[in-house]
Amino acid sequence: MFSGSALGKWVISALDGTSAYPPTLESALQMNAWFKGPIIQAEFSATDEEILIGSDDGQTTLFSFKENIAIARSRSEYPSRKIGFFSQGHFLLNSDGIVEIRSRANTNQIFQVNGPINTMSISSSGLIGVGLLSSRDSADADALALDPKAGKFIGKVRHAKALNSVDISPNGQWMLTGSEDNTARLLNLGTGVEQLLGVSFKNGSRPVRKAMFSHQGTSVAVVIHDSIYIQDLFNLNEALSPIKADKWFPTAGFSQNDREIYVSNGLNMAGIYDVKTRKLMAKTATSDPTWAASLSEDGTRFASLSSDGNLRIDHVTRNSVGEIVELENEKTIFLGNSGELMNFSPDSKFLAFSLWGGSSYILDLVRNRLVQMPCSRRGKSSYPAFSADSKLVAFGHNSNAFVYQLPDLKPLHVTRHGGFVSSVGFIGEAFYSSSWDGTIKEVKLKGGLHATCEEA
Repeated sequence: MFSGSALGKWVISALDGTSAYPPTLESALQMNAWFKGPIIQAEFSATDEEILIGSDDGQTTLFSFKENIAIARSRSEYPSRKIGFFSQGHFLLNSDGIVEIRSRANTNQIFQVNGPINTMSISSSGLIGVGLLSSRDSADADALALDPKAGKFIGKVRHAKALNSVDISPNGQWMLTGSEDNTARLLNLGTGVEQLLGVSFKNGSRPVRKAMFSHQGTSVAVVIHDSIYIQDLFNLNEALSPIKADKWFPTAGFSQNDREIYVSNGLNMAGIYDVKTRKLMAKTATSDPTWAASLSEDGTRFASLSSDGNLRIDHVTRNSVGEIVELENEKTIFLGNSGELMNFSPDSKFLAFSLWGGSSYILDLVRNRLVQMPCSRRGKSSYPAFSADSKLVAFGHNSNAFVYQLPDLKPLHVTRHGGFVSSVGFIGEAFYSSSWDGTIKEVKLKGGLHATCEEA
């Protein structure tokens, strides 16, 4: 197959029926990776800025030459019989007789990376940090910074082993990574200068479980087994004493005011430390190791989940200058299981968590109601994520990512992947999910959405 575009800017050829080649090598390589069956159709847009390609495996891809990415993709059980453009989008007629019409205004993006995605985080800057388990062509693993608005990756850090954590600073200037190769690295996204963290700690024998920025972006924290190292972002050469524990820290996070850091601990405890003094300000004692902890954004509630199956909600008491002095138990709920994945909503009215085995729940703290998510599945779950206005919550279950409406938990959307969904998150009205299938999928959430659990 050989075809020229309407304005003569591009030529497409299908070599052996399986590859699509525009004149630029970079575009050719990206397009070539997407098709498993012979390419049977290709149509250029009237402006020569896009091409619509249909393949025998039932996949139809809309590729933008201007942005050099696939800006829409769909798959059917049957190959498309006819594809084409119209003024507001594109259409495809499948051989099963179904016509699909895709509006340009609702076009969603799919980003492909070179390996399974182990972790994804979304910065308040609107950038996305992506960490791979490994590369397809080597044992190395990349950490990537993605600008979804621009539709491109803007930074990369190479590690020798899987990424456990990738975080981007609130101002979008820095990317912080933590890996199974026992290192944490910091990349300046503006200059491309990369540095190895570790002046103030020896990390040669333990993987980095988590590396994160504070909410204001002035400090970084690196969690390595039984130690948490906190440093001033602008004074990384200063040697600081870590927060230490007799056993590991499964989870850790900064409070919204950046003055505290909360932890769960394998030594039957969850607590809150002062960032400056490293002093333990308050703790809850449990009969078994505590696997998950979370501090509400308003700083008034502290949640912990221990391996004895108890979910504990504590009220945070502060003194006149805002220092934490006590954790007072508000309620304890026996769940019969534990887990490591737990988050409060931005308005502090909901607590979302997933247990080992895959079941996921929402605790409505206003209505005092605990509900299992309607589409909860046995298997693997991702960290839950809330939209900024606390009106939506998302969970990854096995190879599907579900979005629910709050507070009624109505399923609104499901994104399907070809592998385990590792992370979910929101940027404005857009929902993102990453997967071991090597993709990050974007869905623009508009009004009138509805989904059923059976769709997964």
